[in-house]
Amino acid sequence: MTVSRRCFSAEEVPLEREYVLNNGTIIPSVGLGTAGIMKKEPLIPAFAEAGYKLVDTASWNKNEGAVGDAMEVAMQQHGKKRDDFYVMTKLWHTDYKDVEGAMKKSLQKLKVDQVDMFLVHWPASYASKKPLHVLWPEMEALVEKGLTKSIGVSSFNTQLLWDLLSYAKIPPAVNQIELNP
Repeated sequence: MTVSRRCFSAEEVPLEREYVLNNGTIIPSVGLGTAGIMKKEPLIPAFAEAGYKLVDTASWNKNEGAVGDAMEVAMQQHGKKRDDFYVMTKLWHTDYKDVEGAMKKSLQKLKVDQVDMFLVHWPASYASKKPLHVLWPEMEALVEKGLTKSIGVSSFNTQLLWDLLSYAKIPPAVNQIELNP
């Protein structure tokens, strides 16, 4: 049996091109997940040639600097602009104590003034960290301060979402769910 390892460009993927979120912003339907990529070189062709717009990273990936470097090279050498990228990153559990500080570190590493989406990464161990009803207003403050356009969650179950929606002033724009072929 032969297995094809052909990669598809963003233009070839048979999905909706983009979606309008609950806050009116637009998110591309297909993105480049950067988990496991530690150097900027493999990212540059994807940014510059394949047509991906959504760049998905996280502080936990420990590669926001490489992602920022790759975007910078794509802008300087390949004619891309900041608006050509939809930048998404995530808040890790160890950063619950200083949500805004974590956001500012991510912005610095990514070399941007604002991300398009900031997610609470993976809902584990809230009891030992910070309750979601305390954490979420700090996420909302990031939108109010212009550090991110949208906020959301990652891998939340229905119960957590219903809880969050009962007190959120800004409801999550997405619940990112990992899906691998």
